[in-house]
Amino acid sequence: MDSSNNYDEDGFIKTGDIGYYDEDECFYIIDRIKEMFKYKSWHVIPTSLEVLLQEHPAVKEAVVFGIPHEMDEFHPAACVILKDNMEVSPEAIEKFVSGKVSEWHKLRGGIKIVEFIPKTPSGKILRRKMRDIFMTT
Repeated sequence: MDSSNNYDEDGFIKTGDIGYYDEDECFYIIDRIKEMFKYKSWHVIPTSLEVLLQEHPAVKEAVVFGIPHEMDEFHPAACVILKDNMEVSPEAIEKFVSGKVSEWHKLRGGIKIVEFIPKTPSGKILRRKMRDIFMTT
């Protein structure tokens, strides 16, 4: 079995985590490379929740991400852009989603209505940046 694919070019093992180490060589894991995250021991796949959010008649676009939580690992949260001339509360959107998902997919991290969702030039959603905006507003 070839284990060379398990290490990057600097000799670090590939775990799917983003982290760093300090001068005392203590490692700190700060994020996941993959978009999937866990609520308790359950995997949450953001795109499945985004598709559901976009089924709401007032939602034009959505992004889902995990908000760090001390006990539960992450809480699913979302930012949505509303369609033109539409008004709806975050609570109404959350109620719409809650009735269609399992307990671990509920957006317990909250929903915020935003004017834009940051993306790369190729159109890929910048989830980490959106999460940072969510957490600071």
